[in-house]
Amino acid sequence: MEDDILYVAVGKEVEDRNSTLKWALKRFKQENCASICVFYVLAPSQTITQLNGFGAPVHSLTDNEVASFREQEKQEIVAILDDCGQICKIYKVPFQTIQVQNDSITEGILEIVINLRIQKLVMGAAANSSYSRGMLTPTSKKANIVLHSAPNFCHIWFVCNNHLVFTRECTWRGTGETERILNKSSYYESVLFSLPCASAGGSSSQSSSMHHGSPSSKVPPSIIDRLYAQLQQANKELKESTGKLHVESKKRQEAKKEASEANLKVQATEEDLIQMQVEFKDTKTRLDNALVELKNAFTEQLSLGSQTLKWYLKVKEMKNKLASTEDSPDIDKKLPNRLPEKLDPIAQEQQSLNFHKLSCEYSLLDLEEATNCFDPSLKVAEEGYGNIYRGFLNHTDVAIKMLDTYSLQGALEFRQEVEILSKMRHPNLVTLLGICTKSWGLIYEYLPNGSLQDRLNCKDKTPSLPWQTRIQIAIGLCSVLNFLHSRKPKSIIHGDINPKNVLLDGNFVCKVSGFGSCRVISNDEVDFQMARKTDVYSFGIILLCLLTAEPPSGIVDNDDLSNILDHSAGQWPFVRATQLAHMALRCCHAFPDNRPDLASDVWMLLKPSSDPSRSLTNPLRLINEDRIPSYFICPILQEIMQDPHFAADGFTYEGEAIKAWFDGGHDTSPMTNLRLENCHLTPNRALHSAIEEWQQKHRCV
Repeated sequence: MEDDILYVAVGKEVEDRNSTLKWALKRFKQENCASICVFYVLAPSQTITQLNGFGAPVHSLTDNEVASFREQEKQEIVAILDDCGQICKIYKVPFQTIQVQNDSITEGILEIVINLRIQKLVMGAAANSSYSRGMLTPTSKKANIVLHSAPNFCHIWFVCNNHLVFTRECTWRGTGETERILNKSSYYESVLFSLPCASAGGSSSQSSSMHHGSPSSKVPPSIIDRLYAQLQQANKELKESTGKLHVESKKRQEAKKEASEANLKVQATEEDLIQMQVEFKDTKTRLDNALVELKNAFTEQLSLGSQTLKWYLKVKEMKNKLASTEDSPDIDKKLPNRLPEKLDPIAQEQQSLNFHKLSCEYSLLDLEEATNCFDPSLKVAEEGYGNIYRGFLNHTDVAIKMLDTYSLQGALEFRQEVEILSKMRHPNLVTLLGICTKSWGLIYEYLPNGSLQDRLNCKDKTPSLPWQTRIQIAIGLCSVLNFLHSRKPKSIIHGDINPKNVLLDGNFVCKVSGFGSCRVISNDEVDFQMARKTDVYSFGIILLCLLTAEPPSGIVDNDDLSNILDHSAGQWPFVRATQLAHMALRCCHAFPDNRPDLASDVWMLLKPSSDPSRSLTNPLRLINEDRIPSYFICPILQEIMQDPHFAADGFTYEGEAIKAWFDGGHDTSPMTNLRLENCHLTPNRALHSAIEEWQQKHRCV
């Protein structure tokens, strides 16, 4: 019995083999198995004809050619099983491998199932790795043969593209016992009736008596009686098994009946689903019509608002003229006093609707000329509610985003982008150059280096970003987020900081875009701090991507920083990289309250990278009473310094730590990785006094 081993049949196709094995490894714990056994069936008679490429029979090949091919194929099988073993090692699962040789792969699988009494088997369900949601049964010819020919004691899972397609559950083992009894009965009958009955010269009467067990027979009567008794016992067992099979047959008939009823229910459900799809299409059509009407209403609202503002200005002008006349007091009393009160909100709304006047207005014709009628070859990006094209407008390269005019979300994004970007300027914010109100088009400055995601992925075979440039990108991103969060009386929470929305200009200066889903929140609201922490989390993700050039999944649990750093960026200063990695992980903390503050903690760490002369070694800076000042901490030891010393890079280190750094043969800065002019150290006495004063005040020894 091999019920504690999960067997996996694999083939030559890498994708199909890996998906089948990985699915089995995931199933391993559920089945409570002791180990995995991977086996491969080699069919030389089917593959030897590939030697000369024309399908020649085996006898037309030389012995050396056949031997060479078979040796090559054995090496390939060893490589395949070794590859499977490596995957099992990654999942930390005990494993063993088996090679089986048979003229037919299907017969080889059935042979090993029967010989090893395999009770748990996983194998592929399709001839290739293609999988569709409609696949309910195996499509491979081999899988179907195994499905219908394997013994009933074997439970088989058929898998395709890491999905379970069909399960052939094991049934009552009495079928196998019946087969054994039938074989046993046949064996006894063959032995009994093949025994010699008489000598060559005996008469017919003597032969008859010997056949019935006469003492003169050459076969002892005891043996015949014993064989006859065994035959009777076998017949008895056969009758019992037949009765059990009859009961099992009834159960199967009932199961077929239930399956038929279930099939009818499925058909009824499919009909209901078709009806629902028809209703869904009708609903979608009505929704599209409603969106068109909403767009028309929005345009009409703009027109009415403009007319209302004109009437309001005319009324105000007439009122001023009347007030300048001699009888203006009497006339002024006759004017409705509540008219300005009613018109003021309308004017305010119109002021909000005419926000586009802050930017240059372009027509749809202008945008079509700039993009050659939105030539698909000029499309540089595709977003959820619009496309971005490269254009040439007013003798300038621009980026034109065309939002979906039939989408309510497109209208909201258009309004939000213009509302934010038309009123703010920052070196790390993308510049809005103009708009097209009728077609919801946004015109930005063109940034030739694309998005941060494209550069980290080296799209179009562009060179990898150096580590110095990556740190400057992090500094710029932190700066613009602090700018958005510090606005008063209302801050701006971006809410969608990701590598796609961080763009790079010709000098690789980062520019933040994508304000379609941002939030404007008052600084005194309850969830203000919580909202800011969402941008802190996104900043931590960006910082991890800059350090590793990989998605952040799996980085948190990896303590070996040297293995996950992107070495294509150059030789990172290990101390600085360690600090940035730890800060990134703090920003990604699961609890928002445990994430650092961008304006203090993160900026204090990043600022020395932008200006080494302003490193945090000045003891006259304000000391935070609630925690240890960051400039008291040695960048190498990450402990409070007892004997701080200046180095030639402008940073302050613990004296023993920086001396050990130099004694180890280093002539570069631990923080910037740049070569130092000299290895001279100067005691930082002012910082030493500040540390002692702080320790005395906080009773630290």
